[in-house]
Amino acid sequence: MKRILSAVMAACVAFVACENLDLSENPESSIKDGISTGPSGATVKDSVVFKASLEPQTKTYMEYLNGVYKLRWAENDKIMVWDASTLADGASAKYEYCTLLDGEGTSSAEFVGTIEAQEYVALYAAGYYVPYNQCPAIDIPVKQYRTREDGIDDYTYPMVAVSSTRDFNFENICSVIKLSITGNGEALSYITVFSEEIMAGPAAVELDEYNKPVLQFLGSDEEGGVYSWIDLYCDDVILSETPTDCYIVVPAQTYES
Repeated sequence: MKRILSAVMAACVAFVACENLDLSENPESSIKDGISTGPSGATVKDSVVFKASLEPQTKTYMEYLNGVYKLRWAENDKIMVWDASTLADGASAKYEYCTLLDGEGTSSAEFVGTIEAQEYVALYAAGYYVPYNQCPAIDIPVKQYRTREDGIDDYTYPMVAVSSTRDFNFENICSVIKLSITGNGEALSYITVFSEEIMAGPAAVELDEYNKPVLQFLGSDEEGGVYSWIDLYCDDVILSETPTDCYIVVPAQTYES
């Protein structure tokens, strides 16, 4: 049966090992007084503030209150802001890491940076690649980590916003598998989810005909560099009759298997 992942769902688990993905392109950044600069290292005297809001389906972490999952920006969050007009320039495209200024623990926050443009593309992502086909490109991590009980590790859940102003309304480009696991004193080291479809690796963030962000993976199983599984490392959580909740970030796509 085909199933399109577009929300939190349950799944079965398996236990195997895999290798991590080494990013081939990493931007250099220098951080001074909360302001970061792109690969040129240039600095701008006056900073600007970007307002970033989360759509109902997006999250950096999930807070469970009164039976409802609330979506929140987290401490030390950063967003990558691109000058959209430079994306066609590949490695010379202009971007900047902007740091959280205010709004920790809320769904609407402010980030500080220096980049100014006529149109922006903002990413909240795990990794960075040189823009592909005039689109920003990110990395869906093949190794993920359960660093807190209530949600998803920082920089694991990718989101994107396109705006001609400094107000960013982020939309999700991935889904989340929720696993509630019980046991009797066993140590849970890691979980692996398999699929016949590509699930992790470098991907371009494109817009569909409805101007919604979608992922286009930059490779195939034959070429390598992309993966049809994801590992979630759980730091030897001790299982009990009380369910342990684990969250795995996966691309929102149709899964045949």
